Amino acid sequence: MSNFSDTLKKELYLCQFNNYGSDNYDEYRFGKNESANSQSYIAPKGIKKIITSIFFRRKKIHIKPFITLTEKNLTDLNKIYSNLNSTDKKLLIALIAYRHYGFKKVKLPANNSQYQQAIATADTLIDNSATEKFNFLHFTLHKFDLTPIGFNIKLYFAGIGIATDFILEQYAYKHNKENTVAVEYGDTVLDLGACWGDTALYFAHKAGIAGKVYSFEFIPENIKLFNVNINLNPNLKDNIQLAPYPVSDTSDTQIFYKDMGPGSTVANNSFDGQTGSSTTITIDDFVMRN
Repeated sequence: MSNFSDTLKKELYLCQFNNYGSDNYDEYRFGKNESANSQSYIAPKGIKKIITSIFFRRKKIHIKPFITLTEKNLTDLNKIYSNLNSTDKKLLIALIAYRHYGFKKVKLPANNSQYQQAIATADTLIDNSATEKFNFLHFTLHKFDLTPIGFNIKLYFAGIGIATDFILEQYAYKHNKENTVAVEYGDTVLDLGACWGDTALYFAHKAGIAGKVYSFEFIPENIKLFNVNINLNPNLKDNIQLAPYPVSDTSDTQIFYKDMGPGSTVANNSFDGQTGSSTTITIDDFVMRN
């Protein structure tokens, strides 16, 4: 475990001396931030401070604490770390550092010219004839026609999602630009967390008429837009089946939610402000029952 912990400590120590400019801030993804250029900008902490701090001692310098993790956190992260290749080990460390420090101190490898070009290409695919618009956070969900990039698909979505799902294809694992793990013609796909139907349409396109996509989504507002998007694509609609359940490690367990679209709150127990409930299913039970 010391290898992971020591590598993380070293990365956190070195990152504090970085000072990337506002061009490292992804305004498209996170929205405008007036403080992005401010020297006093402090990144929101994504990892909870729980117990003993990690300290750094360099001669007389005592730098305290950058990040705190429970013993279970360290055990679980080390288990992941030990199973990664050297490139992905660096990425895991960078992701944790970014989550802690933010864009001022850490630059992730995916923030590159290819990503920026994909965003620009996505913007050219907006169907301006559409009058209906949906909104989520700072995003306006335009109607897109993906025919020019090889997908016979229309949907309401955000440009960044078009870029990551259909242009960069984040759901196809590539090595040396070749697919290592990806949906192929005739595949059956379990789409766990279908949200607005973007992944369902992507998978259905890849699996073709011989394939099938089971899309799991139980949040009502997400399902509304999911149905809008699926119905825009009669050529793929019959290959997609909505499974309105939350997937878990146990079946028939009641969960509770507050419907806020992709930002919904989900809990095991009833809570103030909840707007509904649903019942879980495991993948094994779904397969047996269907």
